[in-house]
Amino acid sequence: MISPSLWLLVSVLTSQLALSTSFYEALPLYQTLLQAEKIIAQGGYHPAEVPDELLPVFWCESKLVHSYNGKIVRSKTNDIGISQINLKSWAKKAKEMQLDLYLKNDNLAFALYLYEQNGLKDWSASRKCWSKFVEISIL
Repeated sequence: MISPSLWLLVSVLTSQLALSTSFYEALPLYQTLLQAEKIIAQGGYHPAEVPDELLPVFWCESKLVHSYNGKIVRSKTNDIGISQINLKSWAKKAKEMQLDLYLKNDNLAFALYLYEQNGLKDWSASRKCWSKFVEISIL
């Protein structure tokens, strides 16, 4: 059984991420959150692995937060979750892949699919924010 205090830690870290004001402030919080999720994984929950080069992109898109106060992070353009996947463009493909974009791990798995197919093109709208953190070689 997973300790309630561990779930509380995840909740607190998620809240702190949502309030973070810079990538450098958010990164250690996110890394700690991943460690907590890995401990929880020993109880059967398995967090998705995200390449380091995508972390600044996701911070710029969602502050590395999938849901906050019980609601999934959603943009005005109907992008959802930690990786801000556009539902109009990608919901059908995600469904074909049997992924539920409203679930954090599935949202991340689909983002990894997009990244493997298109590089960072699908997150170009926030490029001004994340480009200062991402090496030119992967743009």
